Amino acid sequence: MEDWERAYNLNTAIIKRISEYARLSFKEVIQLPYSYFLLLNRESWIDSYNSSVEGRKILKELWTLQQTGADLEAVHAFQKRKEGA
Repeated sequence: MEDWERAYNLNTAIIKRISEYARLSFKEVIQLPYSYFLLLNRESWIDSYNSSVEGRKILKELWTLQQTGADLEAVHAFQKRKEGA
């Protein structure tokens, strides 16, 4: 983060995003049980990315990076290339 970005960083951006997403006042957001606050934080974050094509690309990339299973098609393709070399 650059110096100018730090100077204009919003301290209440998360609360604002949750407030708009859940249609709650700032006070109501602050008074939420912590687990519900975390849930709404995640949901509102995902919703904010889902609102644009670029955001959906980012979410797809994040989902791809979280996958832990083997890509068997890619493994088989690699093995075929290795055998052919």
